[in-house]
Amino acid sequence: MTATKAQAETAPQLDFEMIDATYRGYMDDYLARKGFDPAAFLAPLPKADEMYFKALLPNYEGDHGIASFKFVESTMRLYDAYGQIVDQLFGGYDKLNTVLDFASGYGRLTRALVQKLPADRIHVADIYGEAIAWQVETFGVKGVISAPDPAHLNHHDQHDIVFVGSLFSHLPTELFHRWLTRLYALVSPIGVLAFSVHDETFLPPGEVMDGSGMRYFRNSESGSLDHDIYGMSYVSEAFVGEAIARLGTDGSPSWRRFHKGLYENQDLYIVGGPSRDVSDIRIASA
Repeated sequence: MTATKAQAETAPQLDFEMIDATYRGYMDDYLARKGFDPAAFLAPLPKADEMYFKALLPNYEGDHGIASFKFVESTMRLYDAYGQIVDQLFGGYDKLNTVLDFASGYGRLTRALVQKLPADRIHVADIYGEAIAWQVETFGVKGVISAPDPAHLNHHDQHDIVFVGSLFSHLPTELFHRWLTRLYALVSPIGVLAFSVHDETFLPPGEVMDGSGMRYFRNSESGSLDHDIYGMSYVSEAFVGEAIARLGTDGSPSWRRFHKGLYENQDLYIVGGPSRDVSDIRIASA
């Protein structure tokens, strides 16, 4: 069945069963080739998901067929980077203890992880409580509600992987440092913190970097978060390196940067826990 544009705009969620059959066929085939159960992966997407409805969909002029395929494709590229971390540093998903997907929204990455890990090993966190409640109900994972202030994050478990797919690309300077410190504290001794940023080379045309190595703009795809805490930020490698150096109590943690490591417009940084050397990891962008 193919959803009309009017149906898609008024429905409380995107039902992937209703998009154009050709695009659904592409998605099913792509997911199956990657080793996933398409039906389980393509759980309906709530209308409150700003990443899809306010960022991705408008880029394709409201065409849910194209946007849905790009949703799946970008998720698989995110998963490919995640899987390289798992394979190279841990030797496979079966060797992992628990993981945390921070700023996870409505569970784009969760759709993949639950097919590779037991749900009770997957923790998801987001500032939107309704998004976490939806993930817990839909996927059976463990949920953590975040907060605007890192000091108010009520979570203290440590994890083998703390993954932050797209938060530091939206933070102003002070919150960048504070969230980096808070989330690194959740990394197990042999674990890793992986996060993405907008490198300075991705600055909008005509804009220049601030001398601090951080340039912050008070705008984003979010229609609800205060722009004092969530906008669009661009950073230099020197800025991020200095921020990472602050994390270590006995020297800087081991870390690597991968230019365009995520989504073609974000750099991926991988920081080792106190007992983890990540200097030999290699991430190939999909």
